Amino acid sequence: MKTNKGNLIAVVMIVLAVNLACAGLGVPATPTAVPTQTSIPTKIPTKTSAPVVPPAPPVSESKINLATTIQDHASGTFSFYPPVGWTVEGGDYDVYITEQKSGVFFYVSVTNTGYQLDADTYENFVKSTDDFYYASFDGYVLDDYSSSNAKDVILIDKSYEFEGRTQFVRSVYNQFGATSYTFEILGPESAIKGNSAYLTVFEDFIGSLEVDPDAANGLPIYGPTWNFVGPNEAMSIDVPLGWAYQFDDHETYSDALIETLQSPDLAALIENVSVVDGNSYTMGNAGQMALFLLNDRYSSGSNDIRVSDIKTLNDGSEFWTWRSVKGGFSGVTNFELRDGGRQILLLSFISDNDFLDLYQPLFDRVLSTYTIPK
Repeated sequence: MKTNKGNLIAVVMIVLAVNLACAGLGVPATPTAVPTQTSIPTKIPTKTSAPVVPPAPPVSESKINLATTIQDHASGTFSFYPPVGWTVEGGDYDVYITEQKSGVFFYVSVTNTGYQLDADTYENFVKSTDDFYYASFDGYVLDDYSSSNAKDVILIDKSYEFEGRTQFVRSVYNQFGATSYTFEILGPESAIKGNSAYLTVFEDFIGSLEVDPDAANGLPIYGPTWNFVGPNEAMSIDVPLGWAYQFDDHETYSDALIETLQSPDLAALIENVSVVDGNSYTMGNAGQMALFLLNDRYSSGSNDIRVSDIKTLNDGSEFWTWRSVKGGFSGVTNFELRDGGRQILLLSFISDNDFLDLYQPLFDRVLSTYTIPK
């Protein structure tokens, strides 16, 4: 059932409070400490479609009106009134609404997280998503972080440099049960802060939205993805947005590159390990190395990884199914050799047993995107 009540009222109130505080009208937003999480990326991968645009000439102060006809997103999870004259371009999980003359645009996206995340877990999701899109830009500055008491509504203002010019982004993350919505205004800081009508109409835009979180139950969990490319372009997969990315550049093992994606609830991992140690391996002796790595990485010293099934694929690689008895988790690993046996690749999908039914369809979906770039 569609609604524009409930949490969206809290969204508007937080946005309004931030607007008034920025305007110096004495109504401060409620700031909270910027959350921390254990898996803070040390290197953020480049996204395929960075939401940035070059700045436009200064825009004169003028009211911006919303259209009177509502538009439904193809997913059935939200409907919206775009500003008059702005262009609309939608994807499977999102929509861009752009004013061509200024380069300012609104962005809405929806994610099914599988179940309602607690406050800390939702902050992990928000931080990983926001860092992925913005934290790697030159001149990145976190201007404001505000949230509702339940932390189911989180507002983040930030700015960054792009081609020598400052861009401004306001992101509002809103959780309804197992559904998370993102509402954003992005564009040249000179345009957005030079004309108060942009933030005003953004507030009106959010207030007029109709959302249907129940419809999101039919979406794949963590449907929005980005394209991960392994070391030396050995492989690529489409991985879930909102999972924390961490890059280990020969820190744990001197001969290994390790790239990890961890779910917001810390119950699942996608991990790619590339080993180049100067030796040339066969599948037999490389298998011993692979089993050592699985035990060393995941069994916490119990050395109890048990491989229950090995399938040899058409390209000669192997697909292992395994579990840790003491650890209470299970995994599958795609194990292969490259560069004439001089590179060992391990792509693993791991989940706590209690969450395996939830994450297995996601693992299958990610693995189905596996390609070897040409």
